[in-house]
Amino acid sequence: GSPAPMRPPRPPRDGSASVLAGRVGDGPGSTAAANPPLRQSPSSSGRLLDPPRAIPDPYGWMRDESRSDGRVLGHLAAENEYAAAATGHLAGLRDGLYDEMISSIVETDYTTPSLRRTDADGGGGAPGSGYWYYTRHQAGESRPRYCRAPLRSDANDGDDDGGHLYPPGPLPGWDAARSSPVLP
Repeated sequence: GSPAPMRPPRPPRDGSASVLAGRVGDGPGSTAAANPPLRQSPSSSGRLLDPPRAIPDPYGWMRDESRSDGRVLGHLAAENEYAAAATGHLAGLRDGLYDEMISSIVETDYTTPSLRRTDADGGGGAPGSGYWYYTRHQAGESRPRYCRAPLRSDANDGDDDGGHLYPPGPLPGWDAARSSPVLP
């Protein structure tokens, strides 16, 4: 015969577990004026379960904010193992779809620099003061690099841009490498 079908792991239920839902208490020293009546939602006219009620919570044992409970981690590992076994026959399709998506993405890219002036008194900054801000996306990295380059104040370079629309040539100290975080 054929092998028995796989079954997903089932977490144990704790039928006696419950949580309180509703207004539990205001705490010491609080006043009704400081704490307006709680509502189900902003548009609700009913008060929030006052007095509170016990609501069954048979899977509450899975709530683990520290992510360290061995029972929870064991159950999650079993679920992952089941998912891998149940979808293992789709590995070739999954890899093909991933490769197809990646092939249409430009992995190495950068944004157009935007100028932000610096000025202590809020007046927009003097010509030649400020920074260029831009991002670079490198192949193989999952997050962009956020970069900035100081604005040059070479107003006498022969251009009519006043030296502050685009940096006129390499900045002092820039190594001219495309991977450098300083904009050329």
